[in-house]
Order: sequence, then structure tokens, then C-alpha cells
Amino acid sequence: MSREKLMVNNFVVAGEVLDIINYKEFNVGQMNECWGYTLRIETNPETGEYQDVEYFTMLSNEKTNKSMDTIYQEVKTRAKDEVGDKVRCTGRITSNDYYKNGELIRKVVLSGSFCNRDKGKASEKELFEPCSKFDLVGVVGDVNVVSEEEINITLLVNEYKSKNGKIKGHEIEVIGRSKPAVDAMKDALKKDMIVPFGGLMTKNVTTEFLPEEETSPLSTEGAWGTGLEEIEKKNKIRAELRENGVKREKFELSLTGNKPIVTEEDIENQKLPFEADDIEEMYADVDDRLEKAKERDNFKNTSNDEVPF
Repeated sequence: MSREKLMVNNFVVAGEVLDIINYKEFNVGQMNECWGYTLRIETNPETGEYQDVEYFTMLSNEKTNKSMDTIYQEVKTRAKDEVGDKVRCTGRITSNDYYKNGELIRKVVLSGSFCNRDKGKASEKELFEPCSKFDLVGVVGDVNVVSEEEINITLLVNEYKSKNGKIKGHEIEVIGRSKPAVDAMKDALKKDMIVPFGGLMTKNVTTEFLPEEETSPLSTEGAWGTGLEEIEKKNKIRAELRENGVKREKFELSLTGNKPIVTEEDIENQKLPFEADDIEEMYADVDDRLEKAKERDNFKNTSNDEVPF
């Protein structure tokens, strides 16, 4: 039985451009000069949810550099023009993992490859309807059943494999948030399986109630004037926190389904970057980047300490 062409790592983000942020230049004046920016795109007009898509290129890459410059110079944004252009961005899901005070922070990055603007063609209208979705193939790592309605899965995904064999991978987490998702995957998924997944990129909002000592009223005894006013303002904020808590927003790769596991025949026929050597190299690449990130964090923490003489 034949198999459909698999999407190794692809996302689609479409909607109105809210703003262009994080313009950066690196190695200015050097042969490896590069630059980039981030498009902030509204993907759910009802809730105001948006996604940030990052674009980055070498100045020497003329084709990509020209396309990126055109978008940067010409695209309309809500921040600047009141109504932004509608765009459709595609690219790959990557990650920027780092340590902060010894704690590993994993940040998913939407690395853009293409960006098309809505030119008003009726036949293309559907392409620019707000959306935020992904399809990818991943090597299953840890499978954690959190509850009857939540399952977290660590995946090794491929960013690219060049013609000369250089390969890069990332570890990311995908989440199933329904009983059918948990029931379908909790026993079926095994470590090292290679599985195609699909889903939506969402912002999961939770409410956290802070410890009592951070929200209980501050004493006003003996206070007066501006000192009393300051404490009363803080107590008003504390009262709101006691009643409503703090809203925490977290980016999630929320699963909507998966397809049959990838076989050796699939890997060979579709030239997927998941040969045993590919997987080993990607894991080694991830480990190497994490080790360097840990060293940078250790150096930063050590350099901030007082050094006795």
C-alpha cells in the first residue's frame, strides 16, 4: 500500500500583520553579515491571539535577502497603518534552548522560510484566513500521561539536512489535551518510534494563585501622606491578585492527531532524514548545544559573583 508524501517539519501561520519587531543586524561589514526581524501575526481575531514568525538571512543570499527586504519595507502593519496586510507564512518549527540560573528553558521558535501577501484574488482568499497549524515527523522520546485529558510527548524533529550531509535537529514538546488523545497515544506510542503528527499552535492560558505572603494586605499602621497612598495602591493590587490570580500564557504545540508510524521503507522511499545515523547525529547536535548553553550560564553566574583578592 502506498503512502502519502509526509511533511517533515512545516507550519502555516496566516492572518493580519500586527507589527514588525526585533530587527537585528549581525557581523555588519563582514563577509558573513546577516540580519533578521519578526512578523507578529494575529491568528485568532476573536481572542486577539497572535504568533511571532522569525525571519533571518545572510546578506550574501541575494534571493532570500531581496524577498525579506521587500516584506520589511512594504508590508502594512496594524501598529503603523491601522490595518495590516494579510499574509501567509510557512517555515519550520525549531527551538532556542538555554539555561538561566541552572534551569533549562525551552523556547519554541517559528523559523520562517516564505511569506506571501494577500493580493485580493478571490481564488486565494481561503489561504489567508487566520490560522496557526503544523505538520511534522518526530522521533518519540518521553511520553508523560499527566491526566486523563493531558499527555505530553517529547519529540526529536529535523530542521534540515543539507546536500553535504550536515544535519540539525531540535527537541520539542507536543501536547494532547483531550481524553481521546490520551487514550489513543498512551499505550500506542513507544520510545524511538518515528511518527507524523499534526496540530495547532496555541497559547494556553492558566490562572496561578500566588502564596499568601505575596498577596495578603500590607500594614498601614503609622503610615500617612504619600507613604499611605503607596501602600494602599499596593494593597489594591494584592486584593485583585487574591481574587483573580495571575494569568500565565504558554505557547503550545497542541495535537489534533497523528498518522501511522514511519517505516524503514518510508524513510528510504521519501528520503526522510531519519536514518539511524541521522537520528544519532541530531541527538548529538542537541546535546552539544545544551552543553554549550550550560557553560555560558555557569560562566555568567560565576562572573557575577564577587571575586576575593
